Amino acid sequence: MTYSECVRTLSTVCPEKTEAEAEARILLCSLFGLSGAQLAAGGHDKDYSSPVLDKALARRLDRVPLAYIIGEQPFWKFDFIVTEDCLIPRQETEILVETAVSSLPAGRFLDLCTGSGCIAVSILCERADLTGAAADISCKALDVCRQNAERMHVADRLSVLHGNALTAEGIREAGPFDGLVCNPPYIETDTIPTLSPEVLHEPREALDGGPDGLDFYRAILETSPAYLKKTAPLLFEIGWNQGKDLAALAAGHGYECRVIRDLGGRDRVAHLYSDVQTL
Repeated sequence: MTYSECVRTLSTVCPEKTEAEAEARILLCSLFGLSGAQLAAGGHDKDYSSPVLDKALARRLDRVPLAYIIGEQPFWKFDFIVTEDCLIPRQETEILVETAVSSLPAGRFLDLCTGSGCIAVSILCERADLTGAAADISCKALDVCRQNAERMHVADRLSVLHGNALTAEGIREAGPFDGLVCNPPYIETDTIPTLSPEVLHEPREALDGGPDGLDFYRAILETSPAYLKKTAPLLFEIGWNQGKDLAALAAGHGYECRVIRDLGGRDRVAHLYSDVQTL
């Protein structure tokens, strides 16, 4: 199996040739410990046939995301460990990290629905004046979070909590926190069957935000006074059209809401703050 043959094989699941070429490069470099330069030096006709490659390609043709196959995903400035027990980090979530790095007050913050820990770990790598707690309902996801904290050398500043974001069980006892970041499940339940086959390989509990996608935001706003300081900001990733909904929910709980959009002009982050705070 040559690089060119890998590209042709992956073209059946990649909509663009450039995407198939990128996946072939990533897959071959990861499986065989090659750099991009080494792969290029080998040319497009070098034979990489092996049972390991055959298995990896078979999984990808079954629409398993590439990140799960190679066990890593780039995010922020790092390569994070990922498994099928956690959501795959996405580039758009870096806007949440960027907002948190610039706006969280010094002290201790909470990352709810942490999954791989990519958000909390990235923030800690940028802010030496912070410590954090990462919470998730999935013990297997928390194992991945621990590995990533150790990999990026911030494990001494990050505690891991087995907790429920909807009920605050396992979380309220760990407060009070100076700020909150959260990328919760926010996809409407009825929309999930329409998602791509790759996304459907990700944990449903990390995707399903209830009938209108807002279940977690409502629950967190209800329970967060039990574990957040009164002036603590709340930073949420939100769906592309959820900015107005979050502003309304925020107002109902006494918060101002600043909606931050991505490069495509879509709602991406909601920054909730009390009127005694300054931006």
